[in-house]
Amino acid sequence: MEYTHLTPTYFRSRLAEAPIAYLPLGTLEWHGEHLPVGSDGLQSFSFMKDMAREIGGIVLPMLYLGQDIMTDHAASNESSLMMYCYPELPAAAGAATAKGAPSSAGKTT
Repeated sequence: MEYTHLTPTYFRSRLAEAPIAYLPLGTLEWHGEHLPVGSDGLQSFSFMKDMAREIGGIVLPMLYLGQDIMTDHAASNESSLMMYCYPELPAAAGAATAKGAPSSAGKTT
């Protein structure tokens, strides 16, 4: 049922039985030290595989949409992945900046 594992014959057969294509989506972001960075997408992919098994259709490859840079990690004492990799990006209004990242407060464009 996973698109990348299907032969052309089986692909046509799956879609003939149930013309449904599932597109798993997820973000790449930190959820703490206990979860992988891609956990949103992994959960989505697993859910879509379950749906395809139960209802039919195929599961397309996972699509990562990117990290939400508007997240305020101050409360959890975490730096966002985007701010860690690109400290020159301005932090979201009211959000904490990554260690060493310049603050965007008071700047005008």
